[in-house]
Amino acid sequence: RPATSRSQRTTLGMTTHVSAEVSEAERACIAEYLLRYAAWGEEPLCVEPVLERREKKKKDEPLLLVVGKYRLWVFKRQKKKLKPIYDFHLFEIENLSTFEDLVTFIVHPRTGSSGDGGAEISLSVRCFASANLVKCFRESYQKITCGYPANIFAIEASAGLGTLEPYEPGYASKFLSNYLGQCCFYQIPPNREIMHHCTNLINKGVIDLDLSAIPAIDDDEEVKVPQLDFRALLATLKYDTNFKSITIADLTQPAAVSMLSTVLQTNTALTKIVISNVGGLTESNFVELADTLRKNTAHSVQVIMINQCPLQLKGASELARSVLAFNHVLFELNLANCNIPPRGVMALFQALVENPSMSVSLIHLNLSGNKFEQPGSQELDRWANTLKAMAKLKYLILSNTSLVLSYATSLQYLANLLELDISCNKLPCNDVAALATIVEASPCLTHLSVQGCGLTYEPGVRTLLAAIVKNPKVTALEVDLSDNPDSGKALGARDLAMIDSRVCAVNLTGIHFKESTWLEIVQALSKAEHLQKLNLTDTLTRGGFVPGAIATALVQLVKLCTSLDTLSLANCFGKRVTIQFLEGLAANTTLTSLDISGNAIGDSGAATVAHVLHTNAALRHLNVDNNRTRLNGLQALCNALEDNTTLQLLHVPEDAHREVEAAQSVQQRMRLREVVDTIVAFLYRNNMQASPTPVGTPATVGIVHMPAPVVSVVPTAAMPTAAVRSTARNRALSTGAGSMSAAVSMPCLTPQSTHTSPGASSPVSPLPARPLSPLPVPAWNTPTNKRRSIPTPTTVTSFTMPTL
Repeated sequence: RPATSRSQRTTLGMTTHVSAEVSEAERACIAEYLLRYAAWGEEPLCVEPVLERREKKKKDEPLLLVVGKYRLWVFKRQKKKLKPIYDFHLFEIENLSTFEDLVTFIVHPRTGSSGDGGAEISLSVRCFASANLVKCFRESYQKITCGYPANIFAIEASAGLGTLEPYEPGYASKFLSNYLGQCCFYQIPPNREIMHHCTNLINKGVIDLDLSAIPAIDDDEEVKVPQLDFRALLATLKYDTNFKSITIADLTQPAAVSMLSTVLQTNTALTKIVISNVGGLTESNFVELADTLRKNTAHSVQVIMINQCPLQLKGASELARSVLAFNHVLFELNLANCNIPPRGVMALFQALVENPSMSVSLIHLNLSGNKFEQPGSQELDRWANTLKAMAKLKYLILSNTSLVLSYATSLQYLANLLELDISCNKLPCNDVAALATIVEASPCLTHLSVQGCGLTYEPGVRTLLAAIVKNPKVTALEVDLSDNPDSGKALGARDLAMIDSRVCAVNLTGIHFKESTWLEIVQALSKAEHLQKLNLTDTLTRGGFVPGAIATALVQLVKLCTSLDTLSLANCFGKRVTIQFLEGLAANTTLTSLDISGNAIGDSGAATVAHVLHTNAALRHLNVDNNRTRLNGLQALCNALEDNTTLQLLHVPEDAHREVEAAQSVQQRMRLREVVDTIVAFLYRNNMQASPTPVGTPATVGIVHMPAPVVSVVPTAAMPTAAVRSTARNRALSTGAGSMSAAVSMPCLTPQSTHTSPGASSPVSPLPARPLSPLPVPAWNTPTNKRRSIPTPTTVTSFTMPTL
């Protein structure tokens, strides 16, 4: 609304349905009182003199009744002024009845606008223009409750009230009308960022609402910005049918979770709930949430993701009761790191056993970070034994759960299991034998993680590898053996060679081999025909190895193993080995992803990487971070990217951040800014040329897991929006402080889904795909530069960059 002076606003909107019996002084008094609601655009739509019917008094009380866009007021008419006696929001009026000229309102004051609520109020008034009064009230109520069920408000009339004109706005307008009505109800000023963000999502067809993705009002760290109040926004979802997913992550507002419980009492459209890392929560919040899910049998929740929250015993038990009451499918249950004790785990699996028609549909189960021990392990075994081949479970994540695998051997009956993660669980001999039985009997297994399980060579790793070989149906298994240092004492080339036909990826991170054993293993892997991914991070014993032999073995590995496309050589090989290996990589045509971070190659190593990029057209992803790369090294990479049109991801956040902090002059900062911005432009060009899909057009949305961004150089997860990024970047570079997220902006080809949060997402979608509208692609021009011509985005601020 345009700003108006106080004198002008006293008569604003007073020409609509105002009785002739209302004096100018009364009009001015009403307008003056309504100024307190100007933030919501409130205005009176109908002003009528009425007589309050009082049974105990002989004479009725003369009043003025005012109907506004969101509220209803009743004023007592006195000689010189009006005295407000009732002030209700339209949401508080539950019933309206009319009989001739008598109009009766049944009002139940609620917590939103009337403190702690109060007793029910019955207001009966006589009005000669009752038909006009009721019509204005119905029109106002219709606009702020558009899309609500017809039975939410009752009207009893002695005669026909007539039919209102149909109110059918666009969905964005309807959502905003409901939001403004809820803001007025909760006495919360409407937030422009919330309105713009939600309108943008609706117009693009996005059905995932992530509260943590709503932009901040001000990005200035010196100004203390109050937290956004999400109560009105969440209340708008009570009867909403557009948004199918709600994410509350990385916030410090426990009231948002309580409000979500209120929303789920009536909402029947939400299919996914994500609550992660919300500060101030207690188990009572989740007891309330679980109780709501149990009582609302018409809800459509099919994905429950609650991570890093204090669910504890009581919350887990109540959630188990709600799961037991599910009368529809549940695709994903993710309760990672919720401090659930063994009794809580038992309650969850007992509910799954007692509701097999629901639990048979479960595809993704993640209970990492909770305590199983023997009781929980036995209930897991009972559930798997109950369902057996009927189970559709594909992803079972039980990392760091004190799992006793010898009590859960029935996992071998899960015929559709694709991924089994039991990392960070100590596996003694009995558990290793049970794991071997499960692996040998799983026909569809594609990923197995035993990271940090304290495995030795015998009977640990050797028994496990033998079980893989005995399973004829496993042909493309990814095995994670990382952080089992004791297994490296006897693990050799023969063991890895025998699983060549079964395994496509091997992770040996943290297993320290002697130089001779390491060379034998690499030589054996060079002959592998199916190996696609290999992680050799931190696999050499520190010191005492010959750099030339190690580098030669690595060069032969990528030359002979033509199926290998992903290789990690981080944190152990050093400068000499890494540079010699890179020199033999220029002509390679098979490797697409390479990680050489943490090898201290410096600017000379960056120059070698630049030489490789001048001729190598196969690499798509390259991680050269934590290599002590300075400004000159970044400049060399920038120069190489001018000719390289295939590299899509260059990971250098820590080195670039260190350079920003070390820059001592404005000239150094400006040069660093130019180099980084040029790298950004070249990578964006490469991504646009590599993919025919417009930016911001993922294949599907909803609860389908979205791919991660393909370009990332910033060390932090958050990124300023395109409109404010330039100002934030200038401030960071001019002061030499702040995070690189304000100094470096990297576009990404495929944006993250709005529901991305800690934990894995469901691999299937119960909802039909809903494509996003493509964002406009910026045009390019080539301004003259003293050193060279570089592509420069000319319309970067004309569209919203996807969040990294």
